[in-house]
Amino acid sequence: MSVLLETTARPLSLRRVRISGLTIAGGLVLAILVLAAALAPVIANWGPTEIDFKAQLVGPGSPGHLLGTDDNGMDIFSRLLFAARLDLGIAVAAVGIAVLFGSVLGASVGYVGGWLDELAMRVMDVFQSFPAFVLALGMATMLGTSTVNLIVVIALANTPSYVRLMRSEVRGVREQGWVEAAHCAGLGRAHILFRQVLPNSLRPVLVIAPLNCGWAILMLAGLSFVGLGVRLPTPEWGAMIAAGADDLVGGQWWTSVFPGLMLLVAVLGFNLVGEGLQERQ
Repeated sequence: MSVLLETTARPLSLRRVRISGLTIAGGLVLAILVLAAALAPVIANWGPTEIDFKAQLVGPGSPGHLLGTDDNGMDIFSRLLFAARLDLGIAVAAVGIAVLFGSVLGASVGYVGGWLDELAMRVMDVFQSFPAFVLALGMATMLGTSTVNLIVVIALANTPSYVRLMRSEVRGVREQGWVEAAHCAGLGRAHILFRQVLPNSLRPVLVIAPLNCGWAILMLAGLSFVGLGVRLPTPEWGAMIAAGADDLVGGQWWTSVFPGLMLLVAVLGFNLVGEGLQERQ
């Protein structure tokens, strides 16, 4: 019986994931971003909050400032690299927490069913009755704008979708014959859920997670843009776009355009990975 369960209930394995061209392209984009962020202290000539009082609001290509400076004299190139650390770190951490918490909760209520399932779904209905960004705005206002709080806010805003998805997957998996065989073999419900049912239900969640990382970066940038995210002078792409918005009127486009391009590249990378995984699942 144990052999039967091992062969019919194999968890998700990387060897079973077929990699597409989109996934490779997105992975390369993200790898370059991560490498640039990791090597930021080596690559950048200036610190992210270091001020050059002799070069305030100078354009791209100026001596010592590859992408120019902002109105405070801080180097744009350096701030972009260090901002990548913060944006990518918060997005991945938030989505990771949402995947973990949402998957466990969704799998548990989907497997147990009954009143617990009904209660959990009604709570998710309350969360999802608000647009995700509006929900994040409200929670950020209540909790504050520290890095930890922003991770919690973005994670909570993304959790309901994972709860529903995992619940749906588990409700389908629990009806399969090998689950009944596991019950007949005398295995406990917790063992069956976390060792067999949950691993066999993770594939859709892991496919959607990269796409949600892109949305998480946009959500963080949006919160920072309206003043409820990362505060200046800490480098963050959304905050840099907001700070440089007024400069566009005077023709100093680089203070907001370059952070916007970095935001675009990061979201594109995550979307390519997600689309590639969706193609191959």
